Amino acid sequence: MADSILTETQERKEFVAYGLVWPTDDQIWIERQMIRNGGEVRVGNDVYGRGMPFHVMQLQKLIWPDKVWHRWNELIVQTVCNNRFIGIMGPGSSGKTCEAATMVLSLYFCFPNEFTGMVSSTDTRSLELRVWGEIKKYWSLAKEMWPECPGHLIESRQMIVTSDDSVVGRDFRNGLVGIPCVVGGTYVGLGKYVGIKNQRMMLCADELSFMGKALMESVSNLNKNKGFKMMGMGNPKDPDDALGVLCEPHPDLGGWAGIEQGDKTRVWKTRLRNGVCIQLVGTDSPNYDSPANQPEPYPFLIGREEIQTDLDYYGPDSLQFQMMDLGVMPRGAQSRRVITRILCDQCMAGQKAYWGQNNTVLIAGVDASYTSIGGDRTIMIVIRIGLDQNGIWAVSQEESPILIQVKAVASETVEDLIARSIKDLCEARGIPASRLFLDSTGRGTLVNALGRIWSSEIQCVEFGGKPTDRIVSDVIRIPANEHFSKFVSELWFFSRYVIEARQMRQMTPDVIDEGSMREWCGVKGNRVEVEDKRITKKRMGKSPDIYDAFVVALEGARRNGFMIQKLANMDGDAAKERQLYYRMLMEKKLGLHKDKRLNHAA
Repeated sequence: MADSILTETQERKEFVAYGLVWPTDDQIWIERQMIRNGGEVRVGNDVYGRGMPFHVMQLQKLIWPDKVWHRWNELIVQTVCNNRFIGIMGPGSSGKTCEAATMVLSLYFCFPNEFTGMVSSTDTRSLELRVWGEIKKYWSLAKEMWPECPGHLIESRQMIVTSDDSVVGRDFRNGLVGIPCVVGGTYVGLGKYVGIKNQRMMLCADELSFMGKALMESVSNLNKNKGFKMMGMGNPKDPDDALGVLCEPHPDLGGWAGIEQGDKTRVWKTRLRNGVCIQLVGTDSPNYDSPANQPEPYPFLIGREEIQTDLDYYGPDSLQFQMMDLGVMPRGAQSRRVITRILCDQCMAGQKAYWGQNNTVLIAGVDASYTSIGGDRTIMIVIRIGLDQNGIWAVSQEESPILIQVKAVASETVEDLIARSIKDLCEARGIPASRLFLDSTGRGTLVNALGRIWSSEIQCVEFGGKPTDRIVSDVIRIPANEHFSKFVSELWFFSRYVIEARQMRQMTPDVIDEGSMREWCGVKGNRVEVEDKRITKKRMGKSPDIYDAFVVALEGARRNGFMIQKLANMDGDAAKERQLYYRMLMEKKLGLHKDKRLNHAA
């Protein structure tokens, strides 16, 4: 047992703890009451208690007296108690999974009738071997020490619930549930659980570096619960996977490009509101606190010998060493992405567009899906092109991506319904059929439907075709068909060149995020090829339909006269550039840049 904090009064059976009088000497009960009150009790102007982190650690010491404490797990408890979104990135054998298990159990024990704990990992086997296995272990240990411990284990469902099987109308919401996010090799995420409501909820997401950022989109729904908290763990692998998104440093820190990943453990503010990241660095393991010639005090944590063995075998710049031994985001993790958020930030792609007096035109790009099988969607992107106030060609995203959804009716085909929706959306914005560009790969029936319902002047873009003979860029002065293996690669890289030339404006986060998903590689003939869309979908958890619609719209801009300004001439008039930059900063400060999200069109 932990050291007693109780003092028995002489006059009657009352017990004093933390300056308060309690009707029992049950220390576990007292700690639970302190946690239920947020770690402190106010009586008039007086405050009693030592805060949530202290009382959570005290409760764990009482329930699991054999648990060994060190500065890493103390830091984790403190950070989880004081924040809403907590990302923990670190090397292997750093105690991340163990701390997630004991933390979610501790909160459940204090609120057994109003708490839902969701515990996710990649698949069912990984759940059992990692975080769910740890939860069952520590729940069983708690039962031995504290027989009144809440919960009934349902092994077949990977659940621990408060209600026992004798209760009529058993409520499965109060308790813990294991959620495999990959079933049968297909990413399914948290979709079935996003509608759950409870007073207190916690998501413990393990192995986040092996999940796509689509998981973080599910979290936005769960976050609507006022008592929601998320704790996500993993070995850092890629800034664009779920762990990278959860742990991404706040823009004030410069994102991943601005953070200094050193050799010491650190905590930083993330992009998410009330979000922080804990970076546990292998070479700062608590085992390094003791001299090298003495036995390591924490044999269950990573130490000198394991790190040196991997360093000798893999080398300091290897993915294995940086992920599993250092616990830092690997250098060059995004070097094979077509675009990155850092690139877009540096080139001001999300900033406001300022147009000159010349006319501008609107162009629509559509990436269509008839069935929504496999997560594909029908998306329309509207852009504006023209000359900006400096007389330079510019393109801006005119509005948020439009998700086209239709309800099947017996009298019309799905293609006709989509065609009619596209026609209505374009006409409402004054976009003629000649400025509607559509990915026509395998979409012959939709092209025919648009021709019948609207006009034959719509423009087709064949993703599956061969690259054109257009010059790649001002820097790469060769025809595209000598540089790219497929036309889709040319389309995607053209978007990068527009961004690099600082001619892209008002790009919304959802477009940037999907553009950052796709990787490229070199293929036969020293050509560049973006990865197959099916691979992107499997790796990231969803299809980059939004960005496909975006590059279709940019192809439309190119066919309507848009030209990339020569990169060598991008500096321009320094005074005008500074004036424009400070104007943008002022508008951002005044909150004029609105958050744009996916719009739904019936």
